[in-house]
Amino acid sequence: MKYQCSICGYIYDDAEEGTPFAELPEDWQCPLCGAPKSAFVPMEQESVKPAPQPSVKKVESIQPIDTDMQQLSVGQMAALCSNLARGCEKQYMPEQQAEFQKLAEWFTAHTPKVADATVEMI
Repeated sequence: MKYQCSICGYIYDDAEEGTPFAELPEDWQCPLCGAPKSAFVPMEQESVKPAPQPSVKKVESIQPIDTDMQQLSVGQMAALCSNLARGCEKQYMPEQQAEFQKLAEWFTAHTPKVADATVEMI
């Protein structure tokens, strides 16, 4: 049987580990994130079912998804990428974190300098 950490997604497989999950001590923790044993949930057994076929809809015309969308400035893109990098770090996604960090640094380097950067409205 397999059990998955509800915090980080680590999978504990009884067959691979050699010790059934139920026999692990109550103070056992996830080896990736340190979550307690109680944070693990049993995974459903994979059964041999045919994969669902996706339904295909014919699109007559493409409509904009959101008319409230706006183009972001270079500085806003730098902030967005920096926030995404932090989110990836918290989700244990180091490759994606590094890519977003590179983007944030690029946008920061290409942000035009402003003489007066106050945020007060006139």
